[in-house]
Amino acid sequence: VTLISSMREKLYIPRNADIMFRDPGPEVIEMMQQGLENEDSDVSLSYAGALLEAYPNESLPMILQRVRTLDHKTADQMLRLISLPGPEHVPELESLMQKSDAHLRATILDIVLAVDASDRENKIRMALDSDNPRLVASAIHATYIYAVNGLVADAYLHWKRLLQGDINHLMASLRLLPIVSHLDLSKRHSM
Repeated sequence: VTLISSMREKLYIPRNADIMFRDPGPEVIEMMQQGLENEDSDVSLSYAGALLEAYPNESLPMILQRVRTLDHKTADQMLRLISLPGPEHVPELESLMQKSDAHLRATILDIVLAVDASDRENKIRMALDSDNPRLVASAIHATYIYAVNGLVADAYLHWKRLLQGDINHLMASLRLLPIVSHLDLSKRHSM
């Protein structure tokens, strides 16, 4: 009993845990939102994952709101839990991007480029010209994954620059390893 009480206190396990297995309703969502708002980032992340799994449509606005109150590292982890939001959430994500660190900006850019094809080429072009190596790597990745043929030559040049840069540039370029197969053989060898 003491162990369960301690776990309930530390992990924010609700007293009436069976509530989570009932049909979704305001009581369930409210209880899980309290967990999402927990000060402990691990608890908050756990509840975000549970909310997204159980109530993806209802939970996304709550999670995007919670992300605004978190430190950049935890916000990045929470956003990575979201598989792909609908395009209606793109403006909120782009707004959040303006107030984020380099790592979180790249995560948000990846999500936005995946769900919103309407201005994809322009967004990739802007990210390619960024001084943030993570954004550049995200843009290069998107160029090849989404076959933005008009930017392939530029993306390739930026990729080579990343490989010739400092440690931050090299670290950012690591995420591009899985797409090396998109390059023709002569370009692979010239890198």
